[in-house]
Amino acid sequence: MKGAFLFTKAVLPYIIKRKSGDIVNVNSGVGKAGFSNLLAYCASKFGLLGLTESLALEVDRYNIRVMTIFLGQVATKMWQDFDHIYYEKNK
Repeated sequence: MKGAFLFTKAVLPYIIKRKSGDIVNVNSGVGKAGFSNLLAYCASKFGLLGLTESLALEVDRYNIRVMTIFLGQVATKMWQDFDHIYYEKNK
């Protein structure tokens, strides 16, 4: 979320000056539903969705579209660890 915020803050004045543009934030499915053992990660992804929706309303008048895309599960160490914890709890 911090990266998306800082990047948007840096480029937004230029996009507003052009009065046209698109900002696409890449999110995760945990930005739609909470999961146990992923509190901070889920909170950051919910925050990214809020940032995206609020920014979209603020810059609509400049013909700027802001959206988020939700990716599926990606095979990272975090998800491998989560899958293991989830499997052990739900045997």
